[in-house]
Amino acid sequence: MKSVGISVAIGSHEIAGGDEIIVDLEGSPKPNDVVVVLMGGDEVEVKRLVRKTNGSWILCCENPRYPESEVEGTRVLGVVIRVSRDV
Repeated sequence: MKSVGISVAIGSHEIAGGDEIIVDLEGSPKPNDVVVVLMGGDEVEVKRLVRKTNGSWILCCENPRYPESEVEGTRVLGVVIRVSRDV
């Protein structure tokens, strides 16, 4: 799939618009993994899956313009395993 905006980073590498994202559709997400989620039935987003100290899960962006999201009501489609960018 291709990214259309910046919302998250893997290590020190931001996922930028136009980047190709390789997703493991069968992987089980772990805390702090970057995941592809289906939000609200038809919107696909790339977020970081974070476990809060109280044990609940949230979806985060590294872009401060976007708020955290609740995991409830979303469906994790897969775990991002590689990002490719043309130079």
